[in-house]
Amino acid sequence: MSIDVLFVDDDQKILDGLRRTLRPLRYEWNIRFASSGDAGLRLLEEAPADIVVADMRMPGMNGTEFLDAVARRWPATARLALSGDTDRDAVSCSTAVTHQFLSKPCDIEMLRNSVARTIRFRRRIDDPDLVALIGSLDNIPCLPEIYVALTDEINSPHCSIAGVGRIVEQDMGMTAKLLQLVNSSYFGLPNKVTSASTAAAFLGTETLKALVLGLHLFDNTGTTSDCHIDLSATWARSLAVAGAASYAARIAGMDEPGISAAYSAGLLHEMGAVILLANLGDCAAQPTTPAEALGLTTIQHTDVAAYLLSLWGLPENLVDAVAFHAQPAKAGRSARLNVLTCAHIGAALAMSEAALLPIELDTNYLEQVGACELAGAVSEFLETQA
Repeated sequence: MSIDVLFVDDDQKILDGLRRTLRPLRYEWNIRFASSGDAGLRLLEEAPADIVVADMRMPGMNGTEFLDAVARRWPATARLALSGDTDRDAVSCSTAVTHQFLSKPCDIEMLRNSVARTIRFRRRIDDPDLVALIGSLDNIPCLPEIYVALTDEINSPHCSIAGVGRIVEQDMGMTAKLLQLVNSSYFGLPNKVTSASTAAAFLGTETLKALVLGLHLFDNTGTTSDCHIDLSATWARSLAVAGAASYAARIAGMDEPGISAAYSAGLLHEMGAVILLANLGDCAAQPTTPAEALGLTTIQHTDVAAYLLSLWGLPENLVDAVAFHAQPAKAGRSARLNVLTCAHIGAALAMSEAALLPIELDTNYLEQVGACELAGAVSEFLETQA
């Protein structure tokens, strides 16, 4: 099945160059071009696109305005921004309507990979309304008490990046959003960032203050929109899983980026369930647990999280660990001990009684990757912490 991609740029030379460069992809992509935001909207009215790639600096309707119109009218469409603008604040102001930022001139292989990764998990979700819901999200609920702690730290005359990082690392919504922003190719970092603390340090206190206080980057409600189900236990379990996964990575001898990725994967492993509960929870039945509110046994919440994280351009090893932490053998990757292995062990062993959905250790998978002793060591560690 071909992917429908629309490019919008007021520079005709750039569009002509894209036509030539992307010609080898004509059998994979159905590609259209528009020389203005208004022209792009007219093309979308004729036929929606899977992905739009828009230049940010266009006369008349600029890129942010165009992507905002796309977000409102076609929320299922993935929105990528293309810009040579070096102003970080301009990029930050567009985070609410932009899934990924690409820098100009854009490397075609990077563009191709961004499109492929975005589409990969979207195709695992059958419900078009759910795809649209995920596409419309610009943040994930965070716990009010963590949000208060963050704003207090940012407003403090003694604010430190280390302090901000420690707070952000406790919350799945904050972590996911910062990693989305920092991992955009716009910032041109040589390696993908998997640590919220590293992301915070890269952005700096002034940018973070503008994002949190001025642009309201984070959703501080901490509850579902209608049901007001308290998800504090889910956050507590996520922190426990993050700690267990990072411990597994450390004693397995992984480097610091691998340990950070394992921690973040553990923190985000039930993010899909939080998204669904925050947007689709049904109060009528007066459920006794968050899982009952949504019937999570029938919904693949891991695919929801994986699609949003891939849509936001997070590192592939982190996305895979979130997507397959419950069934690691289905990842389809080479059988070796990696971040996914650590996330699986952490999710199966840490605070298992509080899991929205129970996860059992896949002993066949662990034997295949040589991680049975690692799982045993993590289990013993958790017993000492009880």
